[in-house]
Amino acid sequence: LLNLMIDIEPYLMRIKERASQEPLKKEFESFNRKVLFTFTDTGESYVVAFNRGDVTVSKGQDTSAEVQITTITDVLAGIMDKKTNPVTVYITRKIKVKGEMQDLLKLQKLL
Repeated sequence: LLNLMIDIEPYLMRIKERASQEPLKKEFESFNRKVLFTFTDTGESYVVAFNRGDVTVSKGQDTSAEVQITTITDVLAGIMDKKTNPVTVYITRKIKVKGEMQDLLKLQKLL
């Protein structure tokens, strides 16, 4: 069987787009955090950095990120395509999250 891995970059760019558009733009202007996404299926990491309303997506590690999310590409893609329930994957530990609860709740609006 051929295991097709999802190209996750377009999904991460969608997070950036959502944060820079109304109605969420105002809410994220004061959100200055780095979110590290680590994908165990591809071995890749990406940092989504929020800084005074600007959002950047870059490939690579950043151990200083305030929020760290570890999962596989299929799970994040499923959540963003509204095919996967984020609570279910969290409870079943298919997605692991470290960070302040208020940050996690805010980020959930972008997924």
